[in-house]
Amino acid sequence: MSAWCCVVIIVTSISTGCLSPAPMNAEIKETYDRHYWYAQAQETLQKRLQYATGKNPVAKNVILVVGDGMSLTTTTAARILRGQRRGQSGEDTDLVWDTFPAVALAKTYNVDAQTGESSACATALLCGVKARYETLGLDAGGRFNNCASAINSKVTSLIDWAHEAGKSSGIVTTARITHATPAALYAHAPSRYWEDDSRVPPTVRRDCKDIAMQLVENEPGRNINVIMGGGRRHFLPTVTADPEHPTREGRRLDGRNLAEDWAREKKRRHLRAQYIHSKEQII
Repeated sequence: MSAWCCVVIIVTSISTGCLSPAPMNAEIKETYDRHYWYAQAQETLQKRLQYATGKNPVAKNVILVVGDGMSLTTTTAARILRGQRRGQSGEDTDLVWDTFPAVALAKTYNVDAQTGESSACATALLCGVKARYETLGLDAGGRFNNCASAINSKVTSLIDWAHEAGKSSGIVTTARITHATPAALYAHAPSRYWEDDSRVPPTVRRDCKDIAMQLVENEPGRNINVIMGGGRRHFLPTVTADPEHPTREGRRLDGRNLAEDWAREKKRRHLRAQYIHSKEQII
């Protein structure tokens, strides 16, 4: 990966709270597919660009930092706490991103729920398309737990766009790499819970890959340069002990060790790649 310079850091949030999905029989207007949101985004962008002066700068690199669950009220509380710890009143204290030259807000609601959850909110944030409750990387055509609905509802993400622009890419998360928020960058699933094949209904396992398998086999996952996160159990079969916790086993039912499959696939493509699982291996 090329050296990081001219870096733009964007801090965003996915709001969570008391989950309140709309009634399941609520119908979503047909206009709310991916094309509706793409058109709306372009219209909004053009309105903003009319106020730009001179040449539009182009970032060489972009780092997107997602604080999952970090709502406006959470950041307000953080501001106050930071200030009061310094002996100030708190409300007038700045956090780092308050000093950025540009700050914006993004709506990440679900099309069938006022208070969203991670997968559909991450789809809105990372793919630019509003989605249905507990679906991942799909537009409103995708239905929860409905494999067939995912076939024609898949949307592209920031990772896809970066690869199209010739950029290297990476995902670093403190959660499972197959968790709903980071998975929106590479996976398309009618359920955020399909992290390995044991969670996918047996009747649709041939048609809908689990999230871990998509990361290893599908675009754009198989071409991501750096992947750091937890959730190893979703990549290991049930008969394989965890390398760091021997009393624990993987959860896959297909017998595949996806970590080894990932390494072999990179070797077949003559790519330099290594799978590591400990701090000692990193340093």
